[in-house]
This record gives sequence, C-alpha cells and structure tokens, in this order.
Amino acid sequence: MPKVIENLRETLLQEARKEMFEEGYQTFNIRQVAARCQVAVGTVYNYFPSKEMLAATIILEDWMKSLRQMKQKTKEETDLETGLEIIYQELLAFEQLYHQIFISSTAIYSKYGSRKRHQKLREQLEQPIKQVVLQTKGETDPFIITFIAENLLGASQERTEFKKLAGILMKILS
Repeated sequence: MPKVIENLRETLLQEARKEMFEEGYQTFNIRQVAARCQVAVGTVYNYFPSKEMLAATIILEDWMKSLRQMKQKTKEETDLETGLEIIYQELLAFEQLYHQIFISSTAIYSKYGSRKRHQKLREQLEQPIKQVVLQTKGETDPFIITFIAENLLGASQERTEFKKLAGILMKILS
C-alpha cells in the first residue's frame, strides 16, 4: 500500500524553497526535493510538471504574501508618503529575496511571457497603492495609480532609495 503523506504539496513547496535558497536556482532540482521529502521523483512531478513550475509556484506564493503584507501594513495609514514607502519597502524585500534567481534564471520567465507577467505584477501592485491613495486623498485617477505601480516596480529592480522617489510621487499625486 502506498504511503499517505498529509499536506504533501505544502511539504514539497517548503522543502523546495529551502533547497532553492540553500543551493541556488541553477543547482536546485526535483530529485533533491524528492529526497528531502522522502518521496519518489515521480511524486513531485505529479504536483509540479517541471523545476520551473515548482520555482514559479514558490515565487508566486511569496509574491502573494508580500501583497497581503502591503495591504495589511497600510490598512489604516493616513499619510500618503508613508503608505507608499511601506509598499515600496515590501516590494524591495521581495525583489531582494529573489534577486539572484531573477538575474540567473531566464527559464522561469521565457516560458511564461515576461510582458504578461510584468503586466500582472503591476496590476496586483496597483491594488495596495490605490488603497493608500483612496485612504489619504479620498480620490484616485486609474492612470496615475498604474503610473506609480510601474515606476515602483522599475525602481525596485534598480534598488532606488525611496527618498529619491518620494518627491516625484508626491508631485504626481498633488
């Protein structure tokens, strides 16, 4: 009789995350994840059809966690600049966590359309930005929210200090 492992998907993701950060994306592989979880390699493939999908799932889960953190931390923020800085710091933390993977791996991106992926990230980032702007200004222009999201994404990749962005953002939102 095959062994039944409770919450196997979560265990696979947890061990894969450890493996990916300990060994690096390039050497991270399904075989090692299976060994860590004491399951057959085929069992991992039942949940994730490739290394890239496994890594993408981990990254997506962490991105969704970052978005939740942005929304939670800005939930009752009354200062516009502070709210945007909180969002930006969360964005920077996410980018820093995955920076080495992002720069060393084109495989994750080439398979899943970088333009569509970028658009989706921007749209998701617009939600907490819109929340902060509505809380602090009471109104919002969808184009400005999109513009800010796009620029925060770009600035995070360059690791620009928020102080350099703040003046420009406040002018745009005034």
